[in-house]
Amino acid sequence: MRSLYQRLFIRVLLVLLCSLLILSISLFPQLYRYSERQTKLMLQRSAERIASTIVLYFETSSVPVENLAEIVRSSAEETDAEVLIVNLQREILIHANKDRFEEVFSTYTYSPVRQIESDFPDRVAAEGLSSEFSSLNGFYPQACYTVGVPVRSQINDSLYGTVLLSTTSSFLNALSQDLVVIALSSLGIATIAAMLLTYFMARRIVSPINAMSRAATAFSRGDFSTRIPITGSDEITNLSKAFNEMAANLEKAETSRQDLITNITHELKTPMTTISGFINGILDGTIPPDRQNHYLQIVLMETKRLSRMVSQTLLATRLSSGEEELVMRPVDLGEIMRRTLLGFEDAVNGKELSCAVQIPDSPSMVEADEDSMVQVLYNLIDNAIKYASPRGHLRVSLRRGGGRAYVEVYNTGVGISKEALPHIFDRFYKADSSRGINKESFGLGLYIIKTILNRHNTDIHVESEPGVYCIFFFDLPLV
Repeated sequence: MRSLYQRLFIRVLLVLLCSLLILSISLFPQLYRYSERQTKLMLQRSAERIASTIVLYFETSSVPVENLAEIVRSSAEETDAEVLIVNLQREILIHANKDRFEEVFSTYTYSPVRQIESDFPDRVAAEGLSSEFSSLNGFYPQACYTVGVPVRSQINDSLYGTVLLSTTSSFLNALSQDLVVIALSSLGIATIAAMLLTYFMARRIVSPINAMSRAATAFSRGDFSTRIPITGSDEITNLSKAFNEMAANLEKAETSRQDLITNITHELKTPMTTISGFINGILDGTIPPDRQNHYLQIVLMETKRLSRMVSQTLLATRLSSGEEELVMRPVDLGEIMRRTLLGFEDAVNGKELSCAVQIPDSPSMVEADEDSMVQVLYNLIDNAIKYASPRGHLRVSLRRGGGRAYVEVYNTGVGISKEALPHIFDRFYKADSSRGINKESFGLGLYIIKTILNRHNTDIHVESEPGVYCIFFFDLPLV
């Protein structure tokens, strides 16, 4: 089975070769016609030069017979043609070619040597410049390409005769062959260039695809670190960028999955160990009967804690996947905040916090899911109280402006470190990893808050100075 590279290379190369073949088929007749035109033009110019010299010879006597002979001889050699000077009776006055030159002019007496049976000289005399491809009615043993030019007087335009230059088809073919050789050489070079171009073009297209294939194979083995090199700015480059983004997202998702499993395992391990240990102690009699009720209360507390963790995990999963349906309707955000705060009265008094509540008396109506807003505000206020320093300050405020409702939850206390801020909304992330402050935290509260607000097309932000304060804030459009 051929690879994609081989198939692409062969197909593109075949297209190029077919194009070159079609070009060649159309080019060769053009080359032959071009060589025919060039031959005719060459013979015509030589014939006209001889005719002009003959006129000067007859009418001015300024041209010696030696000069006329030299012009005829040189024309025969330059054009590789038979030169015939014929009078009006079609009698040959001069016949020369490169091989018979000496013989013709050594017997030159201006007397007829031979007569041409063809009527071509008569046609030249009557019509002027003419050409034909024939043997001149048997004068030549084979067909020749002949050009005829009339010899006319410059004084009274009378006709002296004609000059005929003939070349065999072999000369024409030789010229055509030279042009064909040049054309074939050019086509050969073009073919080699096309093959090289096809090779590099195919590699340019296939290399990223091969890299993606290797990366996909690595992904199937769980290795999401592979990336595709980015070069250029074409569609393949865009595909490579999209692939790398997908790889980064997969790597992040895999990391999150592993962290989720690790965190869930860690969260389950401690209460399960506690429950198992106390139950075994009761069953094997290690724990005396008068203490069993105490330890059963601890088991119940840990069971409830496990139940809360499972519920929060399921809620976070449903929210992030969109399975948790939100009932969006106009609700009074200020009223929700007041009701939620009432549930924390004992917690605030227990830490002796100074609490400031700034909520407008008039309704602050927003389009939201009421239960979700209660969850958001509950988690924010709960965290603010848990991480506030004893006798510290808690402020919950709602203000309106620019068509939006702005909610802030502020507390003084341990704050959040700069290292933890980028991860504070990640699932199962705990800034207090040692649980020295909050042993009940699962690291899901802020993740749930962010997910709910994202479902409401807004976001939550945080500012903190470690050891001084922390403030969470978000906003919703008023209706």
